[in-house]
Amino acid sequence: MAINYSISKYDWQYLVTGFFLISVFIFTDLIRVIDKEYFYYVPRLISDQPYRIFTSILIYADLNHLLSNLGGIIITRYFLMKLGIKSRFFYLGFVLICPF
Repeated sequence: MAINYSISKYDWQYLVTGFFLISVFIFTDLIRVIDKEYFYYVPRLISDQPYRIFTSILIYADLNHLLSNLGGIIITRYFLMKLGIKSRFFYLGFVLICPF
């Protein structure tokens, strides 16, 4: 009995999102190449630094926070596939539109 573990043409968007989140976590928390204090959401700084609205989505408090968000990606993938939404770009577009 052959088992096929290939990645479907719809899964790349979930993998790219997960890889990007893991990369940001590695660069901010493990290697500390990027200082997280420049990306936090601070209400008094929003008028001077509006990019913080979007970059605060990428910052995690700890590994547990990252793992729970990655679990959310897996659950979202499951529900979208159960709903029959088979689009190569739906989830990626959804993630890019949500911060707005």
